[in-house]
Amino acid sequence: MKVFSPSPGRVLTALLVSISMLKSSKAMREFEKAAANNEAASSSSSSNQAPLRHEQGFGSSSSRDPTISRVRKPRPPLLRATDSASFKRIQQIPLFEDGALRWGPYRLDPDLFQLKYHPYDHPALAHFYAPDGSQPSKLPNYLSPKLLDAMPTSYRPEPELLQAIHKSIFDLLRKEGISARQVHPDAKFFYEGMYLFPPLEQAATGHLQMPSRYLEESLHRAPGRRLSPDYVSDPNVFLFKVTPKDVERQIMAISTTKPERWVNPHVKDQTLWLLYEPRSIVTDSDKKKEVKSFLGAAFLPKETEDILENVGDWKRAVK
Repeated sequence: MKVFSPSPGRVLTALLVSISMLKSSKAMREFEKAAANNEAASSSSSSNQAPLRHEQGFGSSSSRDPTISRVRKPRPPLLRATDSASFKRIQQIPLFEDGALRWGPYRLDPDLFQLKYHPYDHPALAHFYAPDGSQPSKLPNYLSPKLLDAMPTSYRPEPELLQAIHKSIFDLLRKEGISARQVHPDAKFFYEGMYLFPPLEQAATGHLQMPSRYLEESLHRAPGRRLSPDYVSDPNVFLFKVTPKDVERQIMAISTTKPERWVNPHVKDQTLWLLYEPRSIVTDSDKKKEVKSFLGAAFLPKETEDILENVGDWKRAVK
């Protein structure tokens, strides 16, 4: 019986071919893995952007706006940073995943609002609307700069309330055939009606906070200034009601005159609205103290004021 004995050259060739096949197989597996990752990232990105595109559609026939995040119980903020120096260097809120959706990361800007969509109940904002002893209140029929300036201002982006305001306004605009417009060419998926990402900074505790210059100056004094004689004879301060969870809440809305002072990137020829809620808190002496909470800011279509005042239940404040 003749035994086949391959020559050394053939052995070397076969070995090289085997090694090449192994490398190709490994490369293919790595390529497939990378492709799958890219596809997943693309899918997540599309999922992230989809709500932004849907939110522009005032003509949606759905009874529930698809852009409104489902409201969950507040969770602890993300920013209990152990390495504060590293956080200060990065200056951003980390990426947040909510099921198939991915949000962020968000760069912190303590000076200006940003044209960036964020879910109402983002966990990094939950501590802002945690129970603080205050309760919804109502403003009197007659307002004055002195009255509004005397009410301390806090930041309280309560998800249920933001959702109710969004629905109240957009239901009327939808009936009038008003559609949202893109706010700025550099913000492709940011449309009128979306709440702007607020100016925030990190406190020494690691939590986020709104800079005091906003709560003590800009946002605090804006409603009173709109009632001052420096503006038009009809004050551009409006009061209306919403009913989240079947509880009536009063909202105060004002429009700003120069939104470019508030927003990054600068936006012109648009109407920026600031939203507040009057609240009261019982002091140590068992007396009620009236305060106001800033809820959020959004650009609204130019027709909003006339439509909501004539068709809706917005009432222009009396000074």
